[in-house]
Amino acid sequence: MSTKFIGISILSFVIVIGCTTDPKEKARESISELEAQMSADTNQAPNRQLAVQAIQAYIDFAEKYPDDAQSTEYYFMAGKISMSLNMGSQAIMYFNRVETKYAESPQAPMAIFMQAFVYETIIGNTQKAGEYYKKFISKYPNHEFTDDAQISLEQLGKPMEQIIREIEAKNKKDSGTVHTKDTVI
Repeated sequence: MSTKFIGISILSFVIVIGCTTDPKEKARESISELEAQMSADTNQAPNRQLAVQAIQAYIDFAEKYPDDAQSTEYYFMAGKISMSLNMGSQAIMYFNRVETKYAESPQAPMAIFMQAFVYETIIGNTQKAGEYYKKFISKYPNHEFTDDAQISLEQLGKPMEQIIREIEAKNKKDSGTVHTKDTVI
């Protein structure tokens, strides 16, 4: 009888613990599972259904637990996935949340840069892209992406053919060598 009682007690304990698992941890586990499924999908194009589910899981968590350290990263990831799905307005919204609600976070500089990039490449609003590139350069002059932002700002609105010609001309100028009779100087 005591073995049966112990077995039932352990089973009851496991069931109670399973039912009272922290909802925050359940949400994290659900996100981890979605991320694993997306990583396992080796197709070139992202699985849109999984991606949309991941975005929703990220946003649900971040809105429910705004003070959790992971919320910033989840908003940022929601922006990146939205961007990969060409959902520019949605990506801007999530990157903007990182910029405004979590301005001191490590993701804040890249959130500004990514807004510029989305405005430029997905939405096609070069004026807004320029504003965000300038904002990024001004706020983070020593960031590793500042040079990229400066180059993007200089190239905004130019046709690809013109950009290629400018790069070729610069490369030609930079590689210009002077030949003498027997040596290259």
